[in-house]
Parts: sequence; structure tokens; C-alpha cells
Amino acid sequence: MKKTPLFTLTAAATIAGLALANPQSTHAATKPATSTVQTTDDDEVAAQTAVDQAQQAATTTAAAKADAEADLSAAQTTADQTAADKAAAEATKAEATPEAIAQAQADTDAAAATTADAQAASDAADQTVADAQADVDTKAAADEAAQAAKTAADDAVAAAQAALTGEDDPTVTASQQAVDEAQAAADQAGTAVADATAAQTQAQQAVDDATDADSEVGGVVLTPDFLQVYHEVNGDGYGGPDEDWANNVLAQARDATQLIDYQPTAADDTEIVPDMTQLTNAEARELSEFAASVINDIRAQFGIAPISVSDGSVQAALLNLGGKMYRGNYGDNSWYDIDSETSVAAAQTLGLPYGTQYDDRGNEGPLEAMGAGTIGNAVMNFTFNLGDKSSPMSNLKRGILAAIASLMSRTGYSTDATSIYADGSSVTGDLGGQIDWLTDFILDQGGSKNYGYLGVEIDDGGSLYFTFMKVTGVDHSYPFFNNTTTPAPIAHTQDTTALAKAQQALADATTALTTAQATKTAADTALHTAQAKLAADQQTAAANAAANQATLTANLEAAEAQATAAAATATATHDALTAAQTALTAAQTAADEAHVALAAAQAAETAAADHLEALQQADANLALAQAADEAAQAALTDAQTAYEATLAPAAAAASALKAAQAHLATVQHWLALHQKHTGAKPAAALKQVNLAKVKPVAASALPSTGDAHQSGLALLGLSLLSLLGGTALQSKRRA
Repeated sequence: MKKTPLFTLTAAATIAGLALANPQSTHAATKPATSTVQTTDDDEVAAQTAVDQAQQAATTTAAAKADAEADLSAAQTTADQTAADKAAAEATKAEATPEAIAQAQADTDAAAATTADAQAASDAADQTVADAQADVDTKAAADEAAQAAKTAADDAVAAAQAALTGEDDPTVTASQQAVDEAQAAADQAGTAVADATAAQTQAQQAVDDATDADSEVGGVVLTPDFLQVYHEVNGDGYGGPDEDWANNVLAQARDATQLIDYQPTAADDTEIVPDMTQLTNAEARELSEFAASVINDIRAQFGIAPISVSDGSVQAALLNLGGKMYRGNYGDNSWYDIDSETSVAAAQTLGLPYGTQYDDRGNEGPLEAMGAGTIGNAVMNFTFNLGDKSSPMSNLKRGILAAIASLMSRTGYSTDATSIYADGSSVTGDLGGQIDWLTDFILDQGGSKNYGYLGVEIDDGGSLYFTFMKVTGVDHSYPFFNNTTTPAPIAHTQDTTALAKAQQALADATTALTTAQATKTAADTALHTAQAKLAADQQTAAANAAANQATLTANLEAAEAQATAAAATATATHDALTAAQTALTAAQTAADEAHVALAAAQAAETAAADHLEALQQADANLALAQAADEAAQAALTDAQTAYEATLAPAAAAASALKAAQAHLATVQHWLALHQKHTGAKPAAALKQVNLAKVKPVAASALPSTGDAHQSGLALLGLSLLSLLGGTALQSKRRA
């Protein structure tokens, strides 16, 4: 049993002495607030010490109580078990009459006899299994020998038949092997030819694809000076350029502008646009994306973000909104003069929201009225010769490239004089004319204009319009942004690398096919030669066999008779083996059953012997059970007594702790009041405080004492001392 030291006399005495040693503070705490009180910091230290010691006492006594309770529970469990054992022993004692013991002896003897019989039966069954296994082994060996004899007889028959036909001739055998090897080589060569043919076909297709996949070539190449002057003129980070300097640099930059001639694809040359003044949506998109590829090439040269084409920008071009704006009266600042009705209809067609807004000039504008973006000025420096209005797609793209090139230089670029013409002279002039409206659309992306969308259209007079658009503040879920593409910059040179690689691959595939075909021809020739030799050897062997036919026939008949006898023997030995295996299975089943019966008999014998022994030892077992029960009951009584002895000390220690905590609170309360009224914290020396000026503390918060009595804390400490002292003496006597 685990022993926990009880609360010491010293600790109890300390708790009791806390009040006895300083009765003034405890007593005065409950007197009327008309006197003075003396208190020091030492009082608070003493009170705190009492609380700590009381806490230790409470913890110690609580642990002792818990240990005693655990010991009591264990003693109860032991007592319950010994009582049950005693009851069982008493029952066995009551049963153990002479007649019952005699019957138990007879049952034990009978069970032993049954076990002996079962053991004999099990041994006999095991022997039967061993004999059956030996028989199976013997018959299995005989069957294996018979099967081998049958196989040998069958081989002899086959050999006799081959001899009779001449097929066993060594020359024929060698020739047949040569034919088989030649056939395998010919098959392999055929597969190689098929693979090489497929590879050549694939290589030829790659050459055809590379030949047909020509790409558009063209573009405008500018110098870095061009972009520098553009930014200077537009005031991007600069207060204004030196016009003479800028004009000089710009003129040199324009002179250095290079046009890369347009090289159309075969598809563009063959595609005919029936009426260039009535472009379909698909035709307008193709021309718009081509123009965007040329502009994006220029922008890429200067690191400017590319322009895009969308369903809405193509529709804006087909509506010729830019052309309508351009036809406005530039002199009276009505550049955006389109009526609201037209604006609303355009917005609906373009797939944009619309409303009524005004531009910075106070004019109601097309996209301003729609509530989004800006339509840039249309560019009209290129006019197509209409003729019958039909044209190859390649001619229209040439015109677009020429128009853009004329904007970026001082040179007039002519294409086919009978169909289209670009007049570069219209873009020459002073600095403002060259820069302000001719290059804003192409180069200003991310700048003040920030045009991000483009559409291309040709009006009834053959004038080419570029409609640049800036659309901001509109969610891209609107139809305007459907099918938005950002064309890659147009290539400056034709890429022939893919075609060259494809042609080399075709040449390699053709060489491989020629080699494979030659190998197959050689393999086919070798196969035919081997087959011819085999046929001749077979004919010779057959002639030799015919000359010895009588002898070979007799040999065959003898071999067949021997094979028949061997087959009969093999069948008989196999049947005998099957029967032996069946008998072995039955013997094993019987042995398993005998083993089960033996185990049951042995268990019954053990049970009978145990019962007999219990009856015979009933007196001794009862005596042991009674002794164990008495000891367990005594231990239980001791455990109960020990547990009860811990209850009072634990309760007393808890009460003492509560009282010590209350006393500490009282001392701290008065110290706080003293400090509040004197303005200084009390030191070790005595301090005075006029309690008449202090608000009384509620009586329920302090220990209840009087002049004629000691403090409640002192009485409680003495009571605890008495209880713990008595408990200690009792424990000592019991030990």
C-alpha cells in the first residue's frame, strides 16, 4: 500500500500561530472604523507564508486521501474475488461425497479406455495412409515408364514412315533447313522494303507540305532615329523639340526607311475579291489582320505593344466610322461630328454599350456617345483603281503595305500602275504634318493615344481606310471583343529551312528504300535456289525408298504393332495410378476423422481427471479459500479505516487554506488603504492611518471575531493541529 506522509505538526502550528502571533491585525479588522490600525509589510509577508504552508498542507492531505481511496478500491476487488473462490470451494465440498468420488473415478477410467481405443484407431488409419502413399508412388513410377515407352514407340513409327517415303534422308533434312532460313531472310527483307516505302511516302508528303506552306513576306524597316524624334515631337518627357533639329533628323530617318517588297502566297494570288468596295466580313478581317501584321512588325522594332483585331474593330471599319469622321469639317473642330442616332446604331452593331457623353471639345462623339473608347482618324493616302472592282487578295495586301510604307517615309511607292497607286507626296511637309496624325496610329501604343484595335475597309471611291480604335472602361465580355487576335509581325524573308530539311529526309528515305529493295531481291533469289535444291533432293530420296519398299514396309508394320502394345500398357498403368490415388484420398479422409476422435477422447479424459482431483482435494481447497477470504476481508477493513482517517485532515487543511487566504486578503486591503491615504507605501516601520476617513469594509469580507474571542483563524489552526496530531498517533499505534 502506498504511504503518503500526513500533514506535519510544524505546518499546522504555523497556521495556528499566524493569528496568535499577531492578534492585533485580525482583531482590529472587525472593529468600528473610528480607531487607528498599525500594520507593516511584515504582516503581509507572514500572511503570504501562512497561505503557502496551508496550500502545501492541503495538497499533501488531498494526495493521501486519493492514495487511500485507490488502496480501498483494490482491497475491495480482492475481497470480492476471494469470496467467489470460497463459494466455489464450498460447493465442491458439498458435492464430494464418497459416492460422487467413486463415480468420478469410474468416469475417469472409462475415459482413459476410450482414449486408448481412439489412439489405436488413429495409428491404424495413419498406417493405411502410409501404405496407400507407397502404392501410389509405385504406380506413378510404372505409369511414367509406360508413357515413355509409348512415346518411344510413336517416334519409331514416325521414323519408319519417313524411311518409307524417303523424308528421313539427311540430304533432304539439310535442304529443308536451308529453305526455312532463306524464307525467314526473304520475309525480313520484305518487311524492310515495306517500312522503307512508308518512310519515303511520308518524306515525300513532308516535302509537298513544305513546298505548299509558303508564307507572306514584306514589311517596313525603320531606324532608331525615327522613334526618338516621334517621342520628342509628342512631348513624351520633353518640353518641346528644336524644330530644325527634329526636321533634319526626321528627314534623314524617313529617307532611310526601307520597304521590303510584298511576296504573296499562292493562295492570295488565286483568291479573287469580287468587289473590293463591298468587302465581306471574312475579307475585311483578312485584310485587317494583314495590316496589323505589318504595323506590329514596325512596333516590334521599337519595343511597342502590338495592335489587335476583333469582331468589333472589323465591324467599325465596315461601317466606315473613321471615314465619316474624316469627312467632317476639320476647320470648325467638328472632327467627331456624327449624330447620336448613328452613334447608337454603331454601338449596337459593334457590340458596345452606349449613352450620351461629350469629348473634351464639347462635341458629342461616336464612341463617346456609346460610352466607351475613341475612334482614331482614318488614313486616306492610298487609292485603288477600281476598274470592275474585283481584285486578287494579293493586290489589296500590296496596297496596304504601300500605304503604311508611304506614311513612314517621304517616298511614294507604286505598285501595279494599272490597278493601284500610293502617292507618297501627300505625307510630306512640315514637322507637325509628318508626325502628328500620320504616325500616331502606328507607333503610339501605351502613349497618349493608345490605339489597341484596327479595322481596314475600302470605300466606294476606292480609298483605303485604316480605322484605329481605343476602347477602355468596357468589360471584355461584350461582343466587340469576340475573336480577338494579335497577328504576329510579318516576316521579312522566306523561311526555306523546313523545305531543305524535308528534301534531305526524302533523299535519305529514297536511298534506304533502294538498299532494302536490293536486299529483298537477293533474299528472294536465295530462297528460290534453296527451294529448287530441296525439290531435287526429295525426288532422289523417294527413288531410293522405292527400291527398298518391302523392307521399309515391314519395319513400319513392326513399329506400329509395338506402338499399339505400348499404348495399351500406358493406359493400364495410368488407370491403376488413378485408382491408387483415389484410395489414398479415402485413407487420408479416414485418418483425419480418427485424429478428430482421438482429440475428443483425450479432452474428455482430461476433464474427468480434473473433476476427480477436485472432489478428492475438496477439503484442502476449501481451507485455502477460507484463509484467503479472511485475509482479504481484514485487508479491506484496514483500507477502509485508513481511508476514513484521511477525510478529516483533508477537510481541515482545505478550511485552513481558505481561512489563510481570507486573512491575506484582509492584510493586503488595509495596506492598500494606508498607502492611499498617506501617499507612501508602508515600510518595515509602523505606519498610522486614520480609519475614520476610510470607507468600512463589508463585514462579510472579513473574519468574524470580537473582543472576547480569539480570531477565527487561530481557532481553526488549533483545531487542525488537534486533528492531525490525533491522526498521527492513531497511525503510529496501528503500525
